[in-house]
Amino acid sequence: MENGDAYATYVIGVLYFNDYPEYDIDQDFSKGLELLKKSWEMGVVDAGYDLFEVYSQGNGVEKNSEIALYYLQESAEKGYLKSQRELARDYFGRGLFHYLDTDYEKAREWYAKAASQGDRESAVALAKIYDEGLGVEKNEETAFEWASRSEDMPYGANSIVFNALAYCYEEGVGTDVDLVNAYKYYDLLGTAGGSYKSKIAEKMTPEQIDQAVRLSGEWQREHNISMPNSEGYRYR
Repeated sequence: MENGDAYATYVIGVLYFNDYPEYDIDQDFSKGLELLKKSWEMGVVDAGYDLFEVYSQGNGVEKNSEIALYYLQESAEKGYLKSQRELARDYFGRGLFHYLDTDYEKAREWYAKAASQGDRESAVALAKIYDEGLGVEKNEETAFEWASRSEDMPYGANSIVFNALAYCYEEGVGTDVDLVNAYKYYDLLGTAGGSYKSKIAEKMTPEQIDQAVRLSGEWQREHNISMPNSEGYRYR
């Protein structure tokens, strides 16, 4: 079969794990599993992550950590980003099912592979690894570099990036302490950054706060994103 047919097989397999009467598909774990396995054999690496979840959660099959881990590792090796990230999480001690012993070196290896494909969470995890010296020599400059690179990556939530950069600028991790930029990134978090802004505002002049708010607005305009709960929203 051609790749389009293979991917269609995968998509229909996923649909069978839910109810989609509008597509005349009733939930059927057995059919779904059969199609996921078939699409995996046809080269659809996405199916590996779904099969990892199926065997981990026991959706229509007996839970089997060995089989689940096989599909996770194989799809990660084949370059599937979600599998690379989840494998890294597991080695880091944050996995959905925590199958593996904590190994920061292996976690770093897999986070780096996922980050190279543009995964923000993985880049921020690498920043933490280098900031805290987890399995590597502590290196704040490298930590800041990964946090900075995460901002331009395409996959993942903005909030994880804003938190990481705000922390680096507030604490001077790998860069000079810069409360203006710290306030800017906390502001981009909206209401979630309110308490952090209040804390650092005590050390800032009104002019610095105004500058930070304007920078927040400029960031929103540049990225065509609105953060209605931020002070900088009015400047976007």
